[in-house]
Amino acid sequence: MNVTRTKSLIWLGSFGLTGYLSFFVYEFIKNQPDLQEGVSTKEQVEVLGSVEVPPPPRDELVKYSEIERTFHKLNWTGKAPPKPKPQPTNEVKPKPKLKPVAELLNVLLVQVDTDDQAGSMAFVEFIDPKLKDKRSSEDRTLHVGEALAAPYEMIVVDAIEVGAVWFRFEAEEPRERELVEPERYASVNGIIVKAGPDGAIQPVRTSVIREASPNGSRSFNPKVTQRIRREEFLIGTETIAQIEQDYTSILSRDLRWERHRDPNTGQVTGLRVTHVAPGSLPETHGLLPGEVVKAINGYKVTSLNGAIAYVKKEAATTNDWLVLIERYGREYTRTFHSPQQ
Repeated sequence: MNVTRTKSLIWLGSFGLTGYLSFFVYEFIKNQPDLQEGVSTKEQVEVLGSVEVPPPPRDELVKYSEIERTFHKLNWTGKAPPKPKPQPTNEVKPKPKLKPVAELLNVLLVQVDTDDQAGSMAFVEFIDPKLKDKRSSEDRTLHVGEALAAPYEMIVVDAIEVGAVWFRFEAEEPRERELVEPERYASVNGIIVKAGPDGAIQPVRTSVIREASPNGSRSFNPKVTQRIRREEFLIGTETIAQIEQDYTSILSRDLRWERHRDPNTGQVTGLRVTHVAPGSLPETHGLLPGEVVKAINGYKVTSLNGAIAYVKKEAATTNDWLVLIERYGREYTRTFHSPQQ
């Protein structure tokens, strides 16, 4: 198809469209008077009356029994649904019978803040197995307002006094407060021991190590110091040689200390450690910043030179060294065993 023929077809279509539009405009102008006339009321009634009236809606409701039978009691397969499982009854478990507090724990020591009860603390030892599992061996302090662990959470520390710890019970049945007295202690040759009815209970000293070292071996002459209990050490042969050869450098490089004085009397009662170098020999032997070294085998430590002279003097005849330590106001003993000769 050439350009001339295409143009001819386009012009022919344009003339046809123009003619149709002209006819439409002519018809609209011709019938305009009739279109402007309104529809009479009579004509409207005739038109509306000719419409067939639909039948009224049925006033019938579907019975609930049919819906229940179709949708609730039967599934789409037509099988009856499985019977519902019996719902568990909300049975109230009986609360554990409360034991006397003295059967749950022992109060080892109390620290009383006379200005603010919130600052008072009680150091305890848990007896009940359930409490032993809930509280770690390091977490043995109770404060005023603190509750015991489950299932004895209704027992709350009510007050901490110099010679007593009071516990109250937040239970439904009324129960009077209970008093637990701290253990009594005495000092025997610089060692803190429990005091029984007949006086201080003498500590049993032995040079025999009854527990294995942490790696499972039982060595009486290890090369390096072994911790055999939390506060008991077996000094190694190489450690002894290192201390004898370089103790002055160890004291000047790895340790800082100061004299500790009794706040009431002002007398020197020990050496307070202010710094321990990480990974040093003092740290591997359990020494911590803030501890006060008060006595070695009953010898009162008031100066570093005096303590060193005493150890050198007794080293040839002494295998066990019992060091009296004070930390956070509490005294305890740290034991060191020399290698067997």
